[in-house]
Amino acid sequence: MAIHHPDRGGDPVAAARLNETYARMTYWLERRDARAAAAQKHADETPALQGIGFRARAAKLAGAALVALATLAAMRNARRR
Repeated sequence: MAIHHPDRGGDPVAAARLNETYARMTYWLERRDARAAAAQKHADETPALQGIGFRARAAKLAGAALVALATLAAMRNARRR
């Protein structure tokens, strides 16, 4: 950029292209870092699910939902008595 800066006698078009490229690169790097941080956070929060396929995770989630519904139904029945 020091070579192409318009204040130093460089080409303003080349400087603008360099600035645009730099902005795109930093945007891409920030998005990549954010995705990596989110993936790491997810991996840290769910260590029991690592290595399990999508269908197995879905089945485990469905099982947990059924247990929650059964517990809720039992609690409602206990209140009615």
